[in-house]
Amino acid sequence: MAERITRTDIVVVAVIIALGAMQVCLVRRGDAFLGGDTTYVELAESIVKSGPYGFDNTPETLLPPGLPSFLALLCVSVGCGHATDTRAMAIFATLGFLFSYALIRRLGGRAVAAAACLIPMSSPEIFSLTTNEVMSDAPYFAALSLALWLAVDLDDPRSARSPAIRSGLLAATVAIGLLLRSAAIAMLVGAAAWLGATWWMDRGSTRRRLLALAPALLLGASIQGAWMVWAGSHEVSEWPLGGYPNSYLSQVLIVSGNQPELGQASLGDLARRVDQNLLAYTAAGVQVLTRHWILPDWGSPAISAPLFLLLVGLGGSLIRRGGALHDWVFLVSAAMLVLWPWNLELRFILPIVPLACWYVWRGAQELGRRARLQPRALGWGVVAASALLAAIAGGSAVRMGTLQPLASLCFWIGLGAAALWRIHAGRLPLRTDFASRGLRPSAAAASMSLLVGGLVALGAAEQLAVGRHNLAFEPERSGAYADVEAAQWLRQHTPSDAVLMARQVDVVYRYSGRRVVWFPPLSAPGVLMAGIQRHGVRWIVVTERDSSYWLPRESDVFQRLLAAYPDALRLEASGPKWRVFAVDAVEQPRALARGDVAAGPSRDPR
Repeated sequence: MAERITRTDIVVVAVIIALGAMQVCLVRRGDAFLGGDTTYVELAESIVKSGPYGFDNTPETLLPPGLPSFLALLCVSVGCGHATDTRAMAIFATLGFLFSYALIRRLGGRAVAAAACLIPMSSPEIFSLTTNEVMSDAPYFAALSLALWLAVDLDDPRSARSPAIRSGLLAATVAIGLLLRSAAIAMLVGAAAWLGATWWMDRGSTRRRLLALAPALLLGASIQGAWMVWAGSHEVSEWPLGGYPNSYLSQVLIVSGNQPELGQASLGDLARRVDQNLLAYTAAGVQVLTRHWILPDWGSPAISAPLFLLLVGLGGSLIRRGGALHDWVFLVSAAMLVLWPWNLELRFILPIVPLACWYVWRGAQELGRRARLQPRALGWGVVAASALLAAIAGGSAVRMGTLQPLASLCFWIGLGAAALWRIHAGRLPLRTDFASRGLRPSAAAASMSLLVGGLVALGAAEQLAVGRHNLAFEPERSGAYADVEAAQWLRQHTPSDAVLMARQVDVVYRYSGRRVVWFPPLSAPGVLMAGIQRHGVRWIVVTERDSSYWLPRESDVFQRLLAAYPDALRLEASGPKWRVFAVDAVEQPRALARGDVAAGPSRDPR
């Protein structure tokens, strides 16, 4: 049943809208596409031109057509350009936080909902993400938050809306999510898991929930199935490498998406990935909330404490009558993240940050309840955990010699000693403190309001600094501009049917107007030259990057190629951070003669 709208709701919504308006006004200046988001605008242009779904004469089999279709509509109605598209992403992010506030407000009240939305939304990291990149994460965030909010109403038999309308709205939102991002499959898997848990723990609700979710499950499964069939039948691979650009499942099964030459992952590789991703994404989430860099180390209380509270809060929700849809969707989404084989990107956690804050709060509440019921057991648990984490922090302090592990070591030693002393002294703070009222509700609310308000004000000030940088942005000064310069030179100095090879395919294709083959992270020069000959590549773009998304770096790969085929590659042009080489015809590759055997030719997508 919907709750009455109060003055607090109006204030929180107004602040969310104000932060969103600041994002819209302070997006990166200019219409130039310079990074990986160029792919989306190229796909949008293919839709505008009613061409095949893809670009560079290659079908797109990884990115669903939802966001490109929206950008195409935006282009023909409002206008094209990076700034216009980025403003739309900022609006989607604002909607995501509004829907998240409505969801968490229903689950736990206004105070925790306000903190869970305002603190991350006011972070400079989120601001930089939503004002600089055109990605599907912000629209998916909005769709996911709306779907989970609708699902809470869907499971409420007291709701004033008819069941058919509620089910239809949820089905439409799930369909939009799947068209925006393949990660939306978490909604389908989560719904199926929720139904299974309901059947096991609360069979009386199974039929009602099944009927309510049936439209979303059927429509969502149809859309996802159709997309997977189409993508599978159009999937191509230019190089004998695992992972990208093959299916997401094939990417999960390799050691590293960023370094595909490492091959297929073993069970040990998967276990290490889970450990590393849990650390990395927990640290990133805490950094978003605290505005401070956190060392990814299990000995850090800033890592282990919030993660423990999150697991307690989520676990407590799941074991109570099978949980709710948002619990299972969060669990599936988090599982996908920890299994993801690519380096950390903040945008991946954007859709679930508010819910993560909610579970941390739930975990703290559950811990407080345990402190009242079993203070001695919890006290000894604190002692044991402190000893273990102090040992981990001590090892990190010795190994790294930095301040954060040393501070963590001192924290755990102090906490464990304090808990041990109070237990033996018979003065359990968990018994006495939690049994009393503590702060008055009004004082506690005022303290929380001051804390949240201070973090929001600090974050807004930092966001303004990022916004000023956005407004002063000059493409020519960007580290990514080297690809644009090289592509522009190639556009002027090569025939229209020239075939190029470049690492940043979408950018070079956009500014050169030429067919572009991906420059793969392949160390074997024989395999690389065989592919160059097979694809008819005549020009190679080599860019010096401040940081490389792919490993080995293209400059390192090219040096090996040049060493193996010095007579086949000629430097034609160069700039501050780019070089263009012409490829001459070569005979049998020397590297092949040395045993560097190339794989058979892949199906040419063009």
